[in-house]
Amino acid sequence: MIVFIGFVRDLRKDAARKTVTNASVTRTNQPFDIKFKLFLAIMTVFTLGNSSDFFLIMRAQNVQAPLVQIAIMMMVFNAVYAAVSTPMGVLSDKLGRRRILALGWIIYGLVYLGFALATDIWQIWLLFAAYGVYYGTTQGVASAFIADLVPAERRGSAYGLF
Repeated sequence: MIVFIGFVRDLRKDAARKTVTNASVTRTNQPFDIKFKLFLAIMTVFTLGNSSDFFLIMRAQNVQAPLVQIAIMMMVFNAVYAAVSTPMGVLSDKLGRRRILALGWIIYGLVYLGFALATDIWQIWLLFAAYGVYYGTTQGVASAFIADLVPAERRGSAYGLF
């Protein structure tokens, strides 16, 4: 809130008008490429099949993890996610987005298998960290993959669909 009050300023009306008139607005009604549609279909199925993270928290409670530890586990998950995202993005530039996405989905499957088989709290700790690796591997790379699949003038619509 302080940032908005102290640092955000409106554009003057003439400057805002100039920005809009100078922008190259290209409207296109071309359908999306079949590769993007296929990727979107795969992501839709995968997203529908993905359970809520709350179920992982419930599983941790089922293994008798105290709530304080679960909160810290979620912080570890987020820290790993943040730490892994950039290196995986760089790796996807070198090895290809499909490979990194496939790796992430394999990690996802193994993590959920691990949650199903876990019997001790230390296993849950490792699984939350591994779940962060999955997120760091797939989230940014999926967005970059869309940029690879769709022409620049269609990216806004593509990200909206995604």
